[in-house]
Amino acid sequence: MTRARRADRAVYLRSHPLLFALLAATRRRPLLRLGRTVLVHHPDAYREVLTRIPLDRAAERTTGGTAAHLIGGSLLFDQQGDEHRAARRELAPLLGPTGAAALRPRWQRILDRHLGDLTAPVDLVPAVRELAGATA
Repeated sequence: MTRARRADRAVYLRSHPLLFALLAATRRRPLLRLGRTVLVHHPDAYREVLTRIPLDRAAERTTGGTAAHLIGGSLLFDQQGDEHRAARRELAPLLGPTGAAALRPRWQRILDRHLGDLTAPVDLVPAVRELAGATA
């Protein structure tokens, strides 16, 4: 167990050395905001960050902003408040177990057509695009 923790720590430290140095240096503070970055060390502060800091779903470089830019309209990703909750509630049963079972034959045909027998390299972009379209 100790060896595994050391290995995990080494991976994290090597991949994000500055982040972990900041976390170590600020661990005694429940919350620290550095510009647009928020470092959180306490469960109550974590809940506060998740629920109180405003989230701009349509901002540039967010999923909602990119999707709205690409299609020129409103999507689940850039909606706010009641509109967002209603859309999620409407979508949930369509992508739940029953909805996924109904979509599975379509997905399988698309995957069979694009992936074939996997003896050659595969460009997944067209397959994913078609899967997303079939799902939508």
